[in-house]
Amino acid sequence: MTNADDPRAALLDWLNALTAYATSARGRADALLQCRTADEDHVNTCSARVRGAVDPLLHGAARAGAVTSDAPPPT
Repeated sequence: MTNADDPRAALLDWLNALTAYATSARGRADALLQCRTADEDHVNTCSARVRGAVDPLLHGAARAGAVTSDAPPPT
């Protein structure tokens, strides 16, 4: 996606895919936390992967002027 001709479209496609996944997994995180099977290291690893995926898309969209250059990455 980072090599897409339209950085804005690439970012929006990725965000739509993430939203679709999050919607399909709704409730799964709560269930895992209640079972205590989700440890902090795993949560941090997942967060780092999401951030690693979106950072290049966000920066590409900023360079193309599709988002402001100070658009914050997800935390």
